[in-house]
Amino acid sequence: VEYIYFGMGTSTTGTEYTIDMVGFEGIYDAVDSESGIASTLAGGSGFGVKNTLVGQGEPLTLSFSKEGTANVVVYNVAGQKAAAASLYATAGETAVDGISLSPGVYFVGITQNGQNSVTKIIVK
Repeated sequence: VEYIYFGMGTSTTGTEYTIDMVGFEGIYDAVDSESGIASTLAGGSGFGVKNTLVGQGEPLTLSFSKEGTANVVVYNVAGQKAAAASLYATAGETAVDGISLSPGVYFVGITQNGQNSVTKIIVK
């Protein structure tokens, strides 16, 4: 499944919902008007992957609400580790260079301050 759309109707305008999907965490906070791709900041953890559609050779952009050491592990759809990085994140956006991924679908796991987040990304 590449996209899931929800129609709640006008009676729910301004109402916040949580949708739990096994294996995924996140609150989609913005949709790019050109590509239709949503950016995510993982729900409740205060960090996550900012760009879920990445061009080959482009860095992953992560968002953090707190500073601290973060471990990033990227898995392919077969569950094999494709890349890993450890970094000191500051509040705001942090680009992770040096992770080279072939086109495909991946899952980015981030651990910071004892909290975990997993986000699906697509490398085009």
